Amino acid sequence: MDRFQFTSAALKIAILTFAMNGVGFADQLAPNTEEPSNPHTAQEINAPPHIPEWNDCEWAWSDLEVDAAHQFLSKNGISYPGKGIRVAHIDTGVIPFPMLQRHADSDKGFAGLYYISEPATRDAIFNFVQPHLAPLDNNDKGLNFGHGTETASLIVGSMAETNVSGWSLRGVAPFSILFPIKVTDSVVMVGNISTGGTADLVNLLGGIAQASQLGAHVITISLGAIFDAQQRIRKAIESALDAGSIVIAAGGQTLPVDIIPLPAKLPGVVAVTASTRAKNHWKPAFSSKSIAWAAPGENVCHLGLQERKLRSLQPTNTQSYDLKTRGGSLLSLSGLIRMSSGTSYSTAFTAGAATLWLQQHNPVRLAHRYGQKNISRLFLAVAKTFAMDIPEGWDTQRHGAGILNIRRLLQAPLPCTASDSDQHCAVKLSRFLTSTSR
Repeated sequence: MDRFQFTSAALKIAILTFAMNGVGFADQLAPNTEEPSNPHTAQEINAPPHIPEWNDCEWAWSDLEVDAAHQFLSKNGISYPGKGIRVAHIDTGVIPFPMLQRHADSDKGFAGLYYISEPATRDAIFNFVQPHLAPLDNNDKGLNFGHGTETASLIVGSMAETNVSGWSLRGVAPFSILFPIKVTDSVVMVGNISTGGTADLVNLLGGIAQASQLGAHVITISLGAIFDAQQRIRKAIESALDAGSIVIAAGGQTLPVDIIPLPAKLPGVVAVTASTRAKNHWKPAFSSKSIAWAAPGENVCHLGLQERKLRSLQPTNTQSYDLKTRGGSLLSLSGLIRMSSGTSYSTAFTAGAATLWLQQHNPVRLAHRYGQKNISRLFLAVAKTFAMDIPEGWDTQRHGAGILNIRRLLQAPLPCTASDSDQHCAVKLSRFLTSTSR
C-alpha cells in the first residue's frame, strides 16, 4: 500500500464511511441531475453532462472487437453468440426489461435474462436480501439502484433503437442464459456490516453457492467484500472453480489505498480493472499484481434507468417497467442509454468474453480434455498469452497483462492438439499454466 498507511481499525472506519457516503468498489456512480423528460446520459462525477454520440458509445465495443468476434463465431457455424452458456450474475438484482431477454430470434430456445417472478423455493433462491421474492432491484433509495441491470445489459442487452443516434446496444453474449442473483443493494461489502443489504457477506456466499447449484459456466461478480476472517468466500470460490466455473470479479476503485476486494484477489479468479478510451489504465481503479487484465471501464455506455412516479401501476411496453419499490412507491422505469465508469463494466465485458470462449470450445469438451477444475485457469492463461492489447507504457505488474481483445481470444489456440495423447496433453497443459500463472 504505497499511497497511505492505515491502521486496521482506521482502515475499517475509512472504508465504511466511504461506503455509506458515496461510490463503491465496483463502479463510480454519477449524480442524476436530469429532468424526468430529458433522456440525457448520466455522466461520471465531474464529467460535463451531454447527450452521448455514436463514437462515445462505440469505442468500447471497437476496442474489444465484439463485432469481429461475432463474425468469427458465425464463420465457424455459431449463429447465436453465447447460446447454451449459463451465466450467474451476482449483483444488486435486475429490472426485468424485455430488452434483456431473447425469445423470437434464438432458434426457439430460451436466451437472455432468466427471470421468474414467482416466489422462490428453498432450493432456488435468487434473492438473498428478500429470499421470498424474485431478484428484483427494488430499493430506489440505495446507492446502487439499477447497477445489476446496467452490468447485465453489457452481457445480454439488445436495443435496436436508443437515445444515441445511430448506435444500437448489443451485449457481448446476447444469447447466453443469464441468471440474476441478488445479494445486496450496495456493491460495497464490509464484512457483515451492511452497507445496503442484509448480512452482505452471508448473502454473497449464498449467491456463489446458488450459482454452483445452477451449474453456471461463468460467475460474474461486479462487487467486492472485505474482511472475510473465516475464509468462507475463498472456500466457496474454490468449490466453484473445481466445478468448472470461470469466476470473474471487479478489481475495484476509488479508495485512497489499493485494496483489491474479495473475491477478485483470490487465486484462480479473473480480477478485472478498467481501461480508458485512450487505452490507458483508468486512474481511480485499484492496482495490484493480482489484477489479470483490463477491459473498457471509463465512460462506458450501458442500459440505464429513467424514472417517474406513478399514482397507479400502468401497462408496460418493450422499454419500460412499472416497479413497486421496497418503500411502497410506484415508479415507471424507462430503459435508455446512460454512461458511467467503473470496473463493474469491465467485469461484465469480460464475462461476455468468457461466455463466447466457452461456447466456441464447449465446456464439456474442455472438461474432458483439460480437467473440469482447470477451465478457469486455462481461460486466464489463454487470454493473457494471446488476447491482450498492450499499449506503450502499460504497467503489466500493476494493471494486468493488457487490455482484453475478444476477437483475439476466440482465435487463440489451446495448448493441446487432437493428436496429443492424454498424458502428453497433461504435460503441455501444466507447462502452459505454469508459464502464465500470476
